[in-house]
Amino acid sequence: LLLPTLHKQWYQRRVRGLAALSNTTKIPYVFSVSYSDKERTLSPEYMKRVNTEFMKTGLRGTSVLFASGDHGAGCYMFNDTAYTFSPEFPSSTPYITSVGGTMFTSTFSDVNEKGNDISGGGFSTIFEQPKYQQETVAGYLNNTKLPDPKYYNP
Repeated sequence: LLLPTLHKQWYQRRVRGLAALSNTTKIPYVFSVSYSDKERTLSPEYMKRVNTEFMKTGLRGTSVLFASGDHGAGCYMFNDTAYTFSPEFPSSTPYITSVGGTMFTSTFSDVNEKGNDISGGGFSTIFEQPKYQQETVAGYLNNTKLPDPKYYNP
């Protein structure tokens, strides 16, 4: 697998840990992780390998939850010529549930909570949109003011 050199061992441990679930008799009902990375920082091979493990875990009845990220889908310049959104991984895989953050509107009270404005997401540049999402996403895209479609991959 092609992995970022800086954190190669960390990523390899994630794959081994997910693969170990396949060989475990009893697995948890929920697997929750507060981690995300940008798709652009990982190889497609790595993401597809991890995606396979998420699929296998889900087939066994475990809900896999991941943090959606802290910086939105972001907008980065590639090749010094074009800006494009950069979706979060593993939020972009169709086999997990991506969970956005919340925050309190007052630092002195836990009464008023709202969705965090900078939660991540974005359409994947690696994984196809699942068929069960197509109607809902198309409706959203047709009824929402969005940036120019050249920046994202619906």
